[in-house]
Amino acid sequence: MSGNRGGTLLGLMVLVVTACAGPLEPGAVGGSELSVTGGCADATMYAATGDDRHLVVVRWEGAATRAFDHGPYDEEVTLPDDGVEVELQVGEELAERVCTDIIDPQWPDIEERWTAVSGDARLEVTLEGDDHHALQGHGEAVATVTLRDVAFEPSQGSATEAWHIERVSIPDAHIGWYPG
Repeated sequence: MSGNRGGTLLGLMVLVVTACAGPLEPGAVGGSELSVTGGCADATMYAATGDDRHLVVVRWEGAATRAFDHGPYDEEVTLPDDGVEVELQVGEELAERVCTDIIDPQWPDIEERWTAVSGDARLEVTLEGDDHHALQGHGEAVATVTLRDVAFEPSQGSATEAWHIERVSIPDAHIGWYPG
């Protein structure tokens, strides 16, 4: 995808993705892997390519608070869902800006965004550390989010193609902490 970096590929692109494990389909996202993963807040989880040009970000509203208040849990939703936002982004230096409270005016703009319009998302949240402290908000919540059969439509930029992720898993993302 050279030229305008986000690509104006025609037709449907199929991404077969597994964070930290498998490559993207050749030609889609430059054949890179979603190998950079992380999480923060209540709750944001992400997976980015090693070159930091493509990012899948999942925002699952209240996930850490629910774990701190009620303990570990497992939840699955059908997308779109009011409490879950799934987005695919194309740009530069994407992963480093997800979980930070610093806004660097030198960061390039996110060139293109796609929003999930169908598919399934599953979230598993566990607690680390002493359960009493975790339930009081002093521990850490660890989340694994798995996306299956997710279709994306363009929401920002000049892209016109639809994207599809067969499967992506973002394992062991530490959530419930805030930058700053």
